[in-house]
Amino acid sequence: MNETERTVAQELEAEGWTVLRRGWPDFLAVRGKELKFIEVKPNPCDDDVSLLSPYQKDMRAALRSIGVHVWIMPGAVTELAELERDMERERSE
Repeated sequence: MNETERTVAQELEAEGWTVLRRGWPDFLAVRGKELKFIEVKPNPCDDDVSLLSPYQKDMRAALRSIGVHVWIMPGAVTELAELERDMERERSE
C-alpha cells in the first residue's frame, strides 16, 4: 500500500468503514446483469469454507453481509452448471 492509499484507508477506518485489501475471490464473472464471485480451489469438499484463508473468510463474510454470494468451486469448468443450479435455487428462495 502506498502512502496515499494508506491515508485514504485510515480516513475510511476513522469513519467506521472496514477496509479489506486481501482475500478477494479469484474471479468476478459478469454475464448481462448477473455477477458471480468465484473462488477456485483444487479439491473442494463438503466443508468448502475450511479451504479459505483467514483473509478470504473475512472477505466472504463482508460480501455475504450485503447479500453477495461467493461460490467455491474446483478448477474445472464442468462444475459451472452446478453453480448455475445453485444460483437459480437461491433466487427462488
